[in-house]
Amino acid sequence: VAELLGEDIPLTPAADTVPVPLVEDRIAAGPPIYLADHIDRYEHFPYAMLRSLGANPRQAILVRLGPDQDSMADTIPPGSTLLLDRSPIREVTPRGIYAVREEAAGEMGCTVKRLVLDEGSRVLILLSDNPAHLPRAIRIKAGQPLADIVLGRVVWWAPAWPAPRGAL
Repeated sequence: VAELLGEDIPLTPAADTVPVPLVEDRIAAGPPIYLADHIDRYEHFPYAMLRSLGANPRQAILVRLGPDQDSMADTIPPGSTLLLDRSPIREVTPRGIYAVREEAAGEMGCTVKRLVLDEGSRVLILLSDNPAHLPRAIRIKAGQPLADIVLGRVVWWAPAWPAPRGAL
């Protein structure tokens, strides 16, 4: 976390921290981007912080939002690092922010959106906070678990920080 905030990094992790993987690939806030789950490194988060955010420490993962992904920009700035709780999703908190698996141009990818679930018609509505991006919908197939589409709940984010002076 310290590195994400531009602070000095402790040499050894504290005993009450949890190593949270930072996925190498970027996630979209707009059209979906393929997310391969390649681990770049681990960041140590305080166990108590993860629990206070409602995240299962064993299911926590960090992803970076692409620098040009602006559909959630009114809330989450492009380039931010997001903390997801990847515990299996069984229900959606209305207008909660989630990572979603979505097909675009014949390929599966991941995007971050606010969600509304119309349970009667089994349609998941994807909403952007930036009004320049229109809502989209995903029909959930009969018997398909919600967790097949909703990959995780966004519980925290940190905006991208400018590179330190003298860094290239």
